[in-house]
Amino acid sequence: MTKLIQEIKKALDGKSIVILGFGREGKATYHFVKKYVNYKELAIADERQAEVPEKVYYGTDYCEGLNDFDVVIKSPGISFKELKGKVDFEKVTSQTELVLNFYRKNMIGITGTKGKSTTSSLIYAILQEAKVNTRLVGNIGIPIFECLEEITDETVLVCEMSSHQLEKIVVSPHIGVLLNLFEEHLDHYESYEEYQLSKVNIFRHQSAEDFVVYNAENELTVKYVESYAKGKKIAFPFPIAIPSHLLGKHNQNNISAAVAVAKLLGIPKEVWEKAVGDFKGLPHRLEFVGTYEGIRYYNDSISTVPEATMAAVESLKEVDTLILGGMDRGVHYDSLIAFLNEGRVRNIILAYETGKRIAKGLNCSGVYLVEDLEEAVNVAKKVTQKDKICLLSPAAASYGYFKNFEERGERFKEWIKS
Repeated sequence: MTKLIQEIKKALDGKSIVILGFGREGKATYHFVKKYVNYKELAIADERQAEVPEKVYYGTDYCEGLNDFDVVIKSPGISFKELKGKVDFEKVTSQTELVLNFYRKNMIGITGTKGKSTTSSLIYAILQEAKVNTRLVGNIGIPIFECLEEITDETVLVCEMSSHQLEKIVVSPHIGVLLNLFEEHLDHYESYEEYQLSKVNIFRHQSAEDFVVYNAENELTVKYVESYAKGKKIAFPFPIAIPSHLLGKHNQNNISAAVAVAKLLGIPKEVWEKAVGDFKGLPHRLEFVGTYEGIRYYNDSISTVPEATMAAVESLKEVDTLILGGMDRGVHYDSLIAFLNEGRVRNIILAYETGKRIAKGLNCSGVYLVEDLEEAVNVAKKVTQKDKICLLSPAAASYGYFKNFEERGERFKEWIKS
């Protein structure tokens, strides 16, 4: 049993525990508790029935019994906003918080509205190239508890952290990276400021021996670093050569943030240069799908905020058709509407709730309002000029229409090729 497992076990032994949310992370928590913890009682709370021998609270009132337990181990997808009045927040913890409590000195935490997965993957690739004992975990899709048995005293955890994972925590990682702050997840929080403050926990509880790596070109990140940072401040972006296949200002920011971390860890230039040069980028992030009937298609399904969409158009230069729209989370689209009204893109195809909202503000020609993404692709095939680009960069969440942004991107690619 590793030292980290012993510490988490000790914190949970003798307690009555309910696991709130039974997706991949909840299941990882369940297997850990069953294997290692001497618990007093164990239960599951989830909207759906779970096939386990323990008591399961499910259905519309699955949160009603939470206060009957000593510890509530929450999955990130469940909002504290939903839990108000249903549980004492002092009882609520998470995988992220439990690991931070005992292992923060070996953790690099990465957050921001956009760029988290790319930057986390870049840092991980650099550490691997440097032959560092490392694991990539967190919001990127790998629950920390799935890796606990592999984590030794020397393991460096590269942890992508969403606002949901950072919300309410009072411990910050040794190195905290804050990439940017834009409007998102407004349905999950009481206010935009509450969302911002969740992100700021990436460095808010550091000491003078810690480091915060932050975007000096994002007004909000600068504001919060100046207000709350106790650790040493490392600013990015800075001039750096980037591979030609990693397009755009946002990738320059992601790369310089990753290189800033590499320099903090003393990794030689030739090592991080090779790792960055070999990095291929992640799917659904300005992903080149291919050329079909003379049209070049790019899949940027990860873009769920206006700022990301505008950056994508500016990065690609030759966008003739832009496909927009998705779930409405109350994000403001004034900047994107103004950007499009300047005539940056000849064809604008709009779908779903946010597509209708954006359409009302446009006064340019070449605007097409459609029902769904499949129809948007069919229109794009007809109107996009040969040798130009059709870009999917929705500036909105996928939920309600697709399971997630990955499914949206995969459907887009299928419909292009069909």
